[in-house]
Amino acid sequence: MPFYLASDLFDMLEHGKVDLNIARRYITQVAQAVEHLHTRNIVHNDIKLENIFIDEGGQAILGDPGLALMLEGGWKTSSARRVGGTREYWPPERVMAARHDQLDPFKVKL
Repeated sequence: MPFYLASDLFDMLEHGKVDLNIARRYITQVAQAVEHLHTRNIVHNDIKLENIFIDEGGQAILGDPGLALMLEGGWKTSSARRVGGTREYWPPERVMAARHDQLDPFKVKL
């Protein structure tokens, strides 16, 4: 993974507001990255503001794939239940130990 000199979304928001149109673009780019992963049965597993990097060109990059999980048998396998990530960003399904096919989409919505 390349090193981004710019910032992450958490730092940007701590230093001020982000224009609504720019925020929409970032959300769209992150959602596209998540969709790309999910078409390959991969769960990012740690989507949070601190893991959304903004490069020098103003593009949102979903980074820190260290907790990503390949779901060998698809979304309904037992491997889909082995999730990590930052506890404060866990969706209700994770807390309740239910099926986890909505983990990344829930985190993007936060």
